[in-house]
Amino acid sequence: MSSSMSNQRLGQVLLAGFLVLVVASILTGNAAIDTLVEVGFGFVALYFGYTTYANPRYPDGTAKTATTAAFVLAGLGQFVVVVTGLTVVDLVTTVLFVGGFVGYVLLNRQ
Repeated sequence: MSSSMSNQRLGQVLLAGFLVLVVASILTGNAAIDTLVEVGFGFVALYFGYTTYANPRYPDGTAKTATTAAFVLAGLGQFVVVVTGLTVVDLVTTVLFVGGFVGYVLLNRQ
């Protein structure tokens, strides 16, 4: 299996696991599952940052760097949220993730 295919498979498993946790959280309201969702969001954001950085289709430059940074900072910030529970950090991670997503969309339009 090629590296690209294994990365793609890892992404699929990560996203599927995250979605299962989100659904379980919604259905049960369990605080432990809610925490796992928060941790999972951090890993998803970090994964998106990694795949953006490693994708050779995206030209090196400000857009790629900013998108990667937004995703990575969102992921790391999410772990801070899990540990501290700070609402302001939670808001910042959400804004960073949305910024990363916008960057991702723009990179794919090029």
